[in-house]
Amino acid sequence: MAAGVRLYWRMQSIRVAISICALSFCVASGGQILPSSPLARANDPSCGMIYGQDHALLLCAPPGWVLDNKALADKGIYAAFYRKELSFDEAEKRSTLMYVNVQLKGKGQQTALEAMKTDAERTKRESPKLVIQREAPIAILAGKNTKAKQVPVQTFLNDFGGGYESVAYIEDEKTVTMIVISSVSKPIWHNDYPAFVRLVKSYVFVGDDAQAGK
Repeated sequence: MAAGVRLYWRMQSIRVAISICALSFCVASGGQILPSSPLARANDPSCGMIYGQDHALLLCAPPGWVLDNKALADKGIYAAFYRKELSFDEAEKRSTLMYVNVQLKGKGQQTALEAMKTDAERTKRESPKLVIQREAPIAILAGKNTKAKQVPVQTFLNDFGGGYESVAYIEDEKTVTMIVISSVSKPIWHNDYPAFVRLVKSYVFVGDDAQAGK
């Protein structure tokens, strides 16, 4: 089964509504951006601000990748990443897509590890033969107004017909942000995983939607 089909299944199973705009547009339109580190990248076209209920965050495409806020908009996903030399369709059919979901915490303040467990259990029910393995955590360095994070990651092997998917779960006070890499094969996943790590490391939590000027 194509990577895109698996990708859309995971979107529909864990997604919440998010919005995105180019960071330069957010600043120009008068939005209040609090930390200094996002402002330093305001003119970088590879960076984008994702915002919604209780979250406003910044992510930057790794070198050689593009940030696309339109290709998956009809699926409720406004931040997709793929290699510059590929079109979205080419990346979906024969390479790698990365994308972002933001999940609001429920009662009991769901943690990143709890979100990881829930995701694994749900996926296992849908695809009983897949193998799930833990990867080394990804370190996000502390910023001027943000704490360092050790981000847990799990990989779904041979998910839905042979593809490989890894998910990083980034916890903040009111949300868990899931950054996903979805590849059509193990060699492609292995080749593109360093770009996934770069994407996760670029994460900056700016504030809630009210703080971001909504």
